[in-house]
Amino acid sequence: MNPTSRALLTTVSMYWKGFDLDSKRAMLDAQGGSMQEQKEASLKSRKALAEHTKRFRKLATEPEKAANLPGLLKAYQEEIDTLTKRAKFSDNAFFTLYKALYEAPDPVPALEAALEASAVVAKPGGDADVDALRKEIEAYEAEFAMLKNQDITIRNLEAKIAGFTETLESMVEEKVHERCRDIEYNATLREDEMAAMVGHLTKSMEQARQDRDDALAQLDRLRSEVLQAKQRNEQLHQVHAKEMASWVLESDRLRALQLENQLLKDRVQSPGLDPHEPLESQKAMEWELKLAQREAQISQLTRDLLAAEARAPSLEANLAAALADLSALTTEVTHLRLRPTIEAYEDLLAQVTSSAAAPNGMLETLKAEHALTVASLEDVIATQQAKLTECTAMIRQLEDAAMEEPSAPLLQDVLASSSAEGSDLKLVSILRTQRDRLRDRLKESDRELHKETEKVRHVTNRLAQLEAENVDLVQKLRFLSTANSNSNNGDLEAAPSTKYARLYEEKMSPFAQFKQLESQSRFAKLNTIDKILLTSARMLLSHPVTRLFMLLYLLFLHTLVALTIYMAMHMCDVSNDS
Repeated sequence: MNPTSRALLTTVSMYWKGFDLDSKRAMLDAQGGSMQEQKEASLKSRKALAEHTKRFRKLATEPEKAANLPGLLKAYQEEIDTLTKRAKFSDNAFFTLYKALYEAPDPVPALEAALEASAVVAKPGGDADVDALRKEIEAYEAEFAMLKNQDITIRNLEAKIAGFTETLESMVEEKVHERCRDIEYNATLREDEMAAMVGHLTKSMEQARQDRDDALAQLDRLRSEVLQAKQRNEQLHQVHAKEMASWVLESDRLRALQLENQLLKDRVQSPGLDPHEPLESQKAMEWELKLAQREAQISQLTRDLLAAEARAPSLEANLAAALADLSALTTEVTHLRLRPTIEAYEDLLAQVTSSAAAPNGMLETLKAEHALTVASLEDVIATQQAKLTECTAMIRQLEDAAMEEPSAPLLQDVLASSSAEGSDLKLVSILRTQRDRLRDRLKESDRELHKETEKVRHVTNRLAQLEAENVDLVQKLRFLSTANSNSNNGDLEAAPSTKYARLYEEKMSPFAQFKQLESQSRFAKLNTIDKILLTSARMLLSHPVTRLFMLLYLLFLHTLVALTIYMAMHMCDVSNDS
């Protein structure tokens, strides 16, 4: 058998093997049965339509005809639609069979060549041709085995690519989940730290509140003791002043009596005696008696004065100790007031809560509050420096008054002014402490916000990079699968990676090229009529003006058909009546 006959037989055999006449026969039987059923249904519907038309023609009056006309038109329209569907189904079945048979090769030359070859084989000397055919079959079998091995290799590569894709997706998911777990763990640790800090601040506030209450109670007690000491000291000073005034008067009287006594003694010792001498001697005795009484009173007052002077140092020591205790308590209260107050604790707690909920808003709020606090503190510092000098002068005056002779009104004024200025100084120190703490917290929050922003930016960039890599990988897989299918249909020995590597590097979007190639291949497989219809439909439906024109044309055509049927039926009715 010559190569031309062999090629013809191979072509005919391959085509009819792929044509699968048995399956086509089953499909043709189904289509024939469906067409027969449609034909019978069409005959029945036509008979029903003819009966309906006869009934319509038998109507005598125009109103009855007008009432039954829509039903008749609807029946005709349904019949037209049924016939259209039937014709379309028949056309599709015919064109499908026509397309398959049109592309089929003529089997007659191949059969004739096979008959001639069989006749030649039947002759003696045909063993050489049989051996040649066997060798050719073995060569074909070896080629088919090689192609099968290539197909297995391609499938193995596809399986490896799928495995790599799944591994990459699992790695990405694991990294994302791990990063989410790390973020959640860090958030939990931060919440725990915040809770611990809040608890510590709460305990510190309770302890400070207890210390402040104790110090205030002790301060009140010492103030009451100091007040009592002041009152006792004032009473002693008043008594001492009264006694001193009485002692001065008595001393004056004593000097006068002593002078008078001396005069009387001089007179008694004088040589000349008056007649009134007995009377004067009696008066002198009386004056001496009074003088003795005055001397006894003076001695008693002197002893009282010495006792009062002995008690004065102890009272002054008690007063100095009370003042020292008062200054120590004032210092302790100042240190206690330097600690965070309830309002500061509540503000700090609100700041912590707002920082956990919205760190950016907290930072902006803290910045604004910090600016306002700095502006207010600068003004307060300027005023407090003047008050500080006054407070220093008052303290020195208080020390001098306590060392010399404490007076109640001056001591009370100094204590009142010192307490007011001390409260201002405590307020300034508290504000400074809060300012420093807020400044430190602001810096720490800025650092944490910067770190979190960097982490979020890094994660976002990594996710975007992974998404881009996944998209490129999917496009590459689709492109390689398309290239594998094309290589199986064409050159089977060429490797897809080497054949299409340069083309893939040149094109940035191989998936779009793949879609375009698929569209072109599907369009090339269509027959001439389908190509014309598809091109016409694309041209007509690609512009809104053409779509509107087609809609208006269809409406006009349906209206014209309905009017034509109506006029035809009316003319038939008129002719029947005539």
